[in-house]
Amino acid sequence: MKKIFAFLPDEQTEKGFIFEYLGEPDTCKGCEFKERCHGMLAEGTRYIVVERRDPNILCKLRKRKISSVLVEKAPIKVGLPSKFCKKDAIIMYKRIKCKNVLCKYFDICVANDLEEGTKCKIIEVEGEIICPLEREKLFRCLLKPF
Repeated sequence: MKKIFAFLPDEQTEKGFIFEYLGEPDTCKGCEFKERCHGMLAEGTRYIVVERRDPNILCKLRKRKISSVLVEKAPIKVGLPSKFCKKDAIIMYKRIKCKNVLCKYFDICVANDLEEGTKCKIIEVEGEIICPLEREKLFRCLLKPF
């Protein structure tokens, strides 16, 4: 997985911390560290901290020290047809077509953050989804996008 260098506040630098990058604040426009903080992060993407590093720098926006970290795209929980559900398999994600917005699985089957066609690795197959519409057999899976 591709690791990305970034700066985060100390309370967000613990290994395993997950955050969604919301974009660059206007306050950062003139900062000399702007590219190091924001350069490789994609707006709207969830990341997980994989390593805390040195050095610390003083952030003009937060008026305190921030720490350097390595992050990568965070795993995403989705619903998949059983024929694709094999741990460590590499797949091209295809969203399940469903309009049952009241279903308790709608968020992972349809309204997840993953774009259709994204290449992913299945990290874990968590369990069967009992579809109220009696579609094909579905499973909850944890995917790591590339």
